Amino acid sequence: MKKYLKLTAAALMALTLVACGNNSSDSTSSGGNQTSETDPNAEMVNNALAALNVESTVTKNFSLVTIGAGNVQISWESNNAAIKIEGSNAVVTQAENDVAVILKATATKGTYSNFREFNVTVSQKVLPDYISISDALNAATGTSVTVRGVVTQLVCSSASYTTPGGFYIADADAAIYVYGSQTAQKVALGDDVIVRGSTANYPTTVTYVTQLGSPELVEVVGNNATIDFNVNSFEKKTVAEIAADTGDTSVGKVYYMENIRINKYTTTYTTMAIYDFKDDQVYGANGDPKINLYSGQSNTGMPEFNHLADYLDKPVNIIFAVNSYNKDHVWRGCVMGIVSAE
Repeated sequence: MKKYLKLTAAALMALTLVACGNNSSDSTSSGGNQTSETDPNAEMVNNALAALNVESTVTKNFSLVTIGAGNVQISWESNNAAIKIEGSNAVVTQAENDVAVILKATATKGTYSNFREFNVTVSQKVLPDYISISDALNAATGTSVTVRGVVTQLVCSSASYTTPGGFYIADADAAIYVYGSQTAQKVALGDDVIVRGSTANYPTTVTYVTQLGSPELVEVVGNNATIDFNVNSFEKKTVAEIAADTGDTSVGKVYYMENIRINKYTTTYTTMAIYDFKDDQVYGANGDPKINLYSGQSNTGMPEFNHLADYLDKPVNIIFAVNSYNKDHVWRGCVMGIVSAE
């Protein structure tokens, strides 16, 4: 709990407020140049604080009193981001567990000020039932499923990054592509989301891949989420092994790949690809085996992969989703996450 300076015993006796409800603390403090015994504004300030009321348990945004009787000015502070103060509004963000928050109201009139604290609980968010991504991948085609995962990549299906056609979500053990531009435009990289849709087979040049179609964004649980990938859940492959696959073994699969180089090179287009890391790397169509990062864009720099900028041309371990061949028979895919070396 946040602590504030204590006054002398005499001042506390003079300034103690009557608590309204069971969520208000008894902490008070005076400011300015005069005590409550001599400042004519003390009574109005203390009465304004005593009149305040905040619910002890909240689930949604609520309003705050910012002007009390007698034009007493009241400002608010919060010690937790679960309740953010925006002017006269308390903006509530629920989490998966209850969050304890202290709201501090400071009332001021002239040179006299005092404060009051409220203990508020932001109740946990009740989430809908969902299954794992692995279970969704194993469900029969056309099954309606609700899954939860972190948005690991927005996927451009056209030359405009402002309208992604779909996105990948992943959890610790699997990843799945979710296609539907309307839903894709409602999410951001790192969002922890619950999505409902129907399992579908999308034809590629070599086979059919299980994906999630006609998606509906059910809930954004949180933002800027990270995934602690269980690397043992994924088959380990090298770029060379995948590049040599001319059948359907790799399509739609998600792999754990070690000692990988992510490169951005310029030929006809500005393109990004992954390679097995070597000190002397040969890039391009006639060089070392590669897998292109998937993009529907042309010569625009592929900004949907800007989050990988800090990892370019460094040896990294990655979780990688292979999604298709291109017309030149080069595999394409997306980086689901950078994995720390063990």
